[in-house]
Amino acid sequence: MSEWQLLGSVVRLQIHRTQIVYGGEYHVEHLARVESLWLTQSGVVGLADGGAMLDYHHRDHPDLTKFKPQRQLSIGFTGHYDVMRSHFGEVPLGIAAESIVVEHDGQVTESEVSAGLRIQTKTGPIELTGASVAKPCLPFTGFLLGQSEPDQAELVAHRMLLDGGVRGFVMSLVDSQTPGLMVNEGDPVFRRMSA
Repeated sequence: MSEWQLLGSVVRLQIHRTQIVYGGEYHVEHLARVESLWLTQSGVVGLADGGAMLDYHHRDHPDLTKFKPQRQLSIGFTGHYDVMRSHFGEVPLGIAAESIVVEHDGQVTESEVSAGLRIQTKTGPIELTGASVAKPCLPFTGFLLGQSEPDQAELVAHRMLLDGGVRGFVMSLVDSQTPGLMVNEGDPVFRRMSA
C-alpha cells in the first residue's frame, strides 16, 4: 500500500492582504487571488502580475502583531463548499479564506489530514504538518447568512455545520523542509496514509 493517497489538484491560491476579521465583520475584499504561492518558514508570499504580496500571517507583514509559526497557511477542499452551499445557498469558492483550495469530492476530515499533506510542485515536494481545524468565527458565519448582526442562538447550529474542517485546516511547513518552493494551480495534493 502506498504511503500517500491523492486527494486532488490545487484549483485556487490566495492570500490575505491584511486582517479579514475586524470590527465584528468579515472583510472578503482583503482576499486576493494569486498565480502562485511561495511557501517559506516565515509564511506565505503570493505572486501575481509580476509582483509579490505578503500574506497577513507572514512574519514580515507590517500589520501582523504576533507571528504564529503553526499558522503559516490554510487548506480547504471543493467538497466542503458543496456542504456549505447545501446549507447557505451560493458560496463563492475561496470565500472561507484558505490559502490553497484543492479539488476533491466529499468532505475531508481532520483525522484524514492529521498525518500530513504533500504538494507535488514542479520543483519538488512540499510537506505540510500540524493540521488543526480552522474554526468558524461569528463574523464568517454571519457573512454566509447575509446578516451583519445575526441572532447569537441561531448561530450555534450554523457554526456546528462549519466546524470539523468544513472551513478548512490550518497547517505549517515541515521544519526540515527546504524553503521557497512554489505552489501553482494544477499541482497534485496527497495525504499521508499513516503517521
